[in-house]
Amino acid sequence: VSVVSLFWERREGQGVDESVAQFRKFCTRVSHQRKGYGTLLLERLVADARAGGAKSLWCNARVEQAGYYRKLGLYEVPGRAFEKDGQRYVIMEMPLRRPTAREK
Repeated sequence: VSVVSLFWERREGQGVDESVAQFRKFCTRVSHQRKGYGTLLLERLVADARAGGAKSLWCNARVEQAGYYRKLGLYEVPGRAFEKDGQRYVIMEMPLRRPTAREK
């Protein structure tokens, strides 16, 4: 009914390595949209990314779907919009954990 892919990457920043997670290819069969299946799947994905130690979760969202992701707690990263194959996208991100005293 719904599908999503989760990708992990390591980023180096300010002397601290951190894991971030990106989700891609998220979709729900049209006949099952607006029934909560996709939201349940993304909530599980957030929990799995957090449990795996990711500092943040991000995606490339179609502009017309940005409101949906905002409701789930993601925010648009300023200045990171782009266009691909005639489709407009924004990068959206969600912090998953607070930085430790060492990371501040």
